[in-house]
Amino acid sequence: MAYPSQDLIYDILLRLPVKSLVRFRCLSKSFCTEIDGSTFINAHLTRSIETKTRRRLIVQQSGRLNKYTVVGLDELEQGRLLVVQEKQNNFPQRLIRGSCNGLVLLQHYVLDCLVLSLWNPFTRRIKKLPFVNPENPFYAITYLGFGYDCGTNDYKVVGIHGCYGYCTDVWVFSLVSNSWKKLLITCDSKFRLRSYDGIFAHGALHWLAYGIGNHPCCEIVTFDMSKEDFLPILQIKPQIISSNAAFAELVMPGHMLVWEAIEDGVEAKTIELFDMVKNGDCFAFKSRYNGSIKLNRISEKGQLVLDILELSKDGNKILMYATSGNNIGWYWYDLEKRSFESLNHHLGLPRLDHEYRNKVICCWESLVSLGADNQLI
Repeated sequence: MAYPSQDLIYDILLRLPVKSLVRFRCLSKSFCTEIDGSTFINAHLTRSIETKTRRRLIVQQSGRLNKYTVVGLDELEQGRLLVVQEKQNNFPQRLIRGSCNGLVLLQHYVLDCLVLSLWNPFTRRIKKLPFVNPENPFYAITYLGFGYDCGTNDYKVVGIHGCYGYCTDVWVFSLVSNSWKKLLITCDSKFRLRSYDGIFAHGALHWLAYGIGNHPCCEIVTFDMSKEDFLPILQIKPQIISSNAAFAELVMPGHMLVWEAIEDGVEAKTIELFDMVKNGDCFAFKSRYNGSIKLNRISEKGQLVLDILELSKDGNKILMYATSGNNIGWYWYDLEKRSFESLNHHLGLPRLDHEYRNKVICCWESLVSLGADNQLI
């Protein structure tokens, strides 16, 4: 009887979900070594990104991660619900501040001290980070970002100390060295950060900033993860923004902006679709569709769009959720047909109460390791 080749076994393993791979570590020492190796972990993640598979939604309900649901995004496109995980954990209330390649940055406070953690919900491992400033545990970090440095194969947390949007000190945590360092760089006093959580895309973190002139938000501040320095500020061209735009949000990393506007006294969401393109050290936005999409109402029942979450695999639909009475509903919006499809009734997606803080993020299912000093939850 002929046994499958090592190459075939390797290829099969690359196609398996994390839950199965974690179980298969127990089959033999060689399987454990292979699956835990950085080469396999990176190859498994790369295949998911290239094939756009194993995309997951992490739904944090009522502002506490001891109640969370992980849902398969690919399955939602096929009209079915796959709950990857749904459980309660015994660790304290933590807020999601960012995610990258399956790792999630969490924040909570203990006696007014900021405590940050990295969490892989798929391997169920969590790692508490050291204090940003060991000499002062009460040192405040207001603005945070989490991303990946491909040059050093390192995951980094960027923490910015500041007040009212103005930045004073910048700190970077390296997962490889398991330590923080204060950067000897000067923040540009001409910008004021508006968004608290940076969005990682194309090797950099991006924060929305208050601009100059009639539009209070028309700049994007970018921090390069490899150079560990700020890049030239991206001035969003005025013609991109409608004359009555109130402010903008960066959503769906690398894909688009959402502009919120007030028209005839009615609050509306106007989606301007752009792809973020990197040219050297600078970023620009390339229009994906002609014109904008106004989402002031989904139906006659008066649903209001609250958040834009992610594009479908083919890029023709947008996943979003909106208020409907006291609950939040899930919808696919078809960009070609300009129509909505409700996902609430036949799929049984988690119900979110808009009176409490909820968080929904998209990420890749991965085996990415947290290094030493992590624990199973």
